Amino acid sequence: MKKNTGLLKQEKMPKNKVNYKTDHKINYKKYALYAILLLLISTLIFHQIKPLPEGVNIKSNIYSIDENQLTYLQDITYFQGDERITEHKIFDEVISMIQEAQDFIIIDMFLFNEDFTTQELKNSILVKRNITSELTQALITKKQENSNITIIFITDGINNFYGSFTPKHYPELKENNITIIETDVHKLRDSNYIYSTFYRVFLQWFGVGENGIIPHPLGNDQHNVTLRSGLKLLNFKANHRKLIITHNIEGYSALITSANPHTPSNLHSNVALRVDNSAVISDMVKSELGVASFSTKDENILTQLEQILNTTQRYFNRYEDIDNRINDIINTSFEHNSTIQFLSEKQIKNSILKDIQQTQKGDIIELSMFYFSSRSIINELKLASKRGVIINIILDPNVDAFGHEKNGIPNRVVAHELLKNTNISIRWYNTNSEQFHSKQLTIYKIESNTTIIHLGSTNYTRRNLDNFNLEANIKIQIDSNSQLSNSISESFSRIWNNYNDIEYTLDVEEYLDDSKLKYIWYRIQEFTGLGTF
Repeated sequence: MKKNTGLLKQEKMPKNKVNYKTDHKINYKKYALYAILLLLISTLIFHQIKPLPEGVNIKSNIYSIDENQLTYLQDITYFQGDERITEHKIFDEVISMIQEAQDFIIIDMFLFNEDFTTQELKNSILVKRNITSELTQALITKKQENSNITIIFITDGINNFYGSFTPKHYPELKENNITIIETDVHKLRDSNYIYSTFYRVFLQWFGVGENGIIPHPLGNDQHNVTLRSGLKLLNFKANHRKLIITHNIEGYSALITSANPHTPSNLHSNVALRVDNSAVISDMVKSELGVASFSTKDENILTQLEQILNTTQRYFNRYEDIDNRINDIINTSFEHNSTIQFLSEKQIKNSILKDIQQTQKGDIIELSMFYFSSRSIINELKLASKRGVIINIILDPNVDAFGHEKNGIPNRVVAHELLKNTNISIRWYNTNSEQFHSKQLTIYKIESNTTIIHLGSTNYTRRNLDNFNLEANIKIQIDSNSQLSNSISESFSRIWNNYNDIEYTLDVEEYLDDSKLKYIWYRIQEFTGLGTF
């Protein structure tokens, strides 16, 4: 036995001999790591550049329109002495459109809930109307009066916290044969691409679940949420559109707004534009059909929307195979007339940049904005100021969002940047627990005596303007001597100049922030999508 043992010892593997078994294990781990890295990188890249679903990134034809087909609406909240005043008209108009509707109602709205945070509950006594419940009841009443009317409500998953629970107004609508479509935002590109890449590879497979134990982050004390739904929220993507389209006895109407039918948001200042009997409405219907098509597989719903689209197009003598070259003809023909165009997602940004770039010395730009962080628009405004364009901006000070205190990012550091070496003027809306939620750009072109207005759902941020969120805006071009142009100008001047000694807005020094750390953090958030703006 000892000899055998010695013989075995002599047969030990030479030092230069490879242990293939051990080496194979090391390679396996290394290649597995490479495979995971490749998967993460390819996922990140693909979900930044993947084809957008139909109905997204829309630029409609440009249509001639009469001023009497347009109605401008503004909600503002302010203090007169110690009394809080709300001048709100937008949802009165929405309710009126529902009451007037005959054949169909299509609504696409982002926030549609009554969820108050703890902080918002302290101010809830100030909210004079439950707009969520009011809108729900108006739709139910209309359906009960006219059982043949088609009502389709497209909204975002934030309202049920991505499936964690069922909001009380959902079953109320469904019981009355009103269709609810929750937008499948997972099919959109990823704005928060670092986190979303990790989420798509490792977390999405677990779903969201129900019967959670985590308190609702947005304040719904009736329902808890699941951890998995919270992880889905961190993708920071949304159907952020806010519009309604109806058929009524006089034809077709649409309204695009910055306002949400969200009860805690009822005090916010907002803007809206109602459009009556314009062919642009059929383009809006077509875009909403696209959103529905990638969000539901219910053929009955899609068939209903297709029928609505076909009827609307026939009404305006338009067909899907219309030659896109008509844009060039219309642009030339209506150069000095009133025109209208529907824009969504990145087409909004493209149009805004083009309009700012075409401004000249003496032209005037007026901007009212809740979130302003878009690098391209900031840079174009700086260049416009150097050309001699007069630029006045009213911003929300970013004090509150969903009842949570904010640190002023992005608006306060962006304001500081815009004031450097420019003649840009900025004022802050004087918010008091509510938001200056308006999203409107107005350009007065002096030489051509033309006013251009962009308004709708879109904040001027990367997430809102670069094909990540779903957004909807209207662009109109009108004569600067028109009543509508004068009305829009007066509404801005009233706030900017604090008419009748009412402190609508504050001097820029009140909230200006020159913190370099906050500026760097804003730039990181804007570039990576890690922020909530």
